[in-house]
Formats: sequence, structure tokens, C-alpha cells
Amino acid sequence: MRQPISVGETLAKTLALRLDDRVVLTMSPRGSSRPTSAAFRVRGIFHTGISELDGFYVEIPLSEGQRLLGLGKAVTQVAVLIDQLDDADRVAASLRAKLADNPDVQVLTWKQGLRQLYEAILLDDLGMYLMMAIIFVIVAIGIFNTVLMSVVERTRELGVMMAIGTSAKRLFATVLVEALVLAVVSAVVGLALGLGIHLWVSSHGIDMAALYGEDVEMAGIILKGKIYSKLSAYVVTKWTVIVIGIVLVSAIYPAWRASRLKPVEAMRHV
Repeated sequence: MRQPISVGETLAKTLALRLDDRVVLTMSPRGSSRPTSAAFRVRGIFHTGISELDGFYVEIPLSEGQRLLGLGKAVTQVAVLIDQLDDADRVAASLRAKLADNPDVQVLTWKQGLRQLYEAILLDDLGMYLMMAIIFVIVAIGIFNTVLMSVVERTRELGVMMAIGTSAKRLFATVLVEALVLAVVSAVVGLALGLGIHLWVSSHGIDMAALYGEDVEMAGIILKGKIYSKLSAYVVTKWTVIVIGIVLVSAIYPAWRASRLKPVEAMRHV
């Protein structure tokens, strides 16, 4: 009885293969220049959505692959699946330590084994941080302009406050506190809107095929079906603190300018 083989959908169409068809697979064994061949029976046709897999890959039993390649009981690659992505480096280090007596065995993390995917993720993160930097600059300019105009428009009132005994330090702190209140209120509103959208996306998802008309491929990985958002308390807290910090930094110069006002000149301001 011939061994089963599964063929990629595109390759099956190219070779006009259907289920139960006979196909001959030829390989070059290790250490030999003479190819070996074996007949298989098509028992499955798979579709991954990745052109490199669907058009060029087949799957055969491990024992048959070892026999045709002259590997004996050896294998060329073993993939280890873990539950937490962040544990990859720790697991790889543990495996390296346990396999230290086998110099021919190389342990790679997914970042090393799938370098193209890892670089695509880094590029995507870099684009996100660049976009966030631009947004933060725009926010900083907007807050700076708002606080500065508030100080300019209230120059006379600020001069009166200084004339009745308000110190320059207290006036400086007053403007910063106003900016802090503005930042906190804005952060609360933004969090309410952002978390509301996140809750919807995390439960309903975004259909990639509906957006692009087809499945999206990134570095050989298919983004098929729906994608869902995921947030952690650390990420939310970090970006909230950063936004509040940007607002306070943007308000430093207007606050300093308010603290340098001369009471007599400020009260004459129209």
C-alpha cells in the first residue's frame, strides 16, 4: 500500500492532481548524488493562503522522509510550541543548556528562525512609534498654544493676583495645576472612548478580508479572518502617564512666563 501524501492546493492544480491520484516524489539523500524516488497516494490537498506553501510544499509521513533522505532516525528540525510568546528566550536558553553536549544541534528562537517576520514586526512597531511621536508633537503644540493664550488673555488678572500678594512660585504652580486638570480630564475622556472601542474590537473583531477584499499576508504569515485587540494595564498606564507628562512639559514655559510678570505692567495690559 502506497504511503499517503498531502499536496498544496496551488501545486495540486499545477500538476492536475486529485484525491487518490498516484504521484512520484524524488529526493536527493544526504551524502549521495543519486536521487531516490517513491510513489505516494494523494490523500489530502491543503490550503494555507501562503503562496510559497500552497505552490511548492507537500507533506509525507516522517518515516518515509527519513528513509528517502537517508537520515535514519534523525530529523532536520523540531518545532517547540509554547503558550507564552515572552517565554521563548527563556525556553531556548534552557534547551541550549540541556543540549550543550550536542554541538551539531542549533537552538533558534522564533525571532531567529523567522527573521523576516520578526523584522516585519519591528518595522510595524517603528511605524507605530513614529506615528505616535508625530501625534504627541501635535498635542504638545496644541497644549502649549492653549495654555500660553490663556496666560496672555489673563495677564491683567494675573497681575492683580501678584499685586495682592500671590508669589511668583504660587502663580507658576497655579498655571501648572490648571494644565494638570486639563490633562487629567482629557485623559479620562480619551480612556473612556479608547477603552470602549477596544472592548468592541476585542469581542467582535475586525474582518481583514472585508477591509482588503482578500486575506492579508505579512512575511509569509496569513492574517485570515478577524483580528482582535488586546490591551494590558501596563500599556494603558504607560501611555496615559506619557500624555499627562507631555501636557505638563508643554505648560512649563507659559507658567514661567506668568511668574515673570510685573504687577504694574500686567494690570495695564488690555
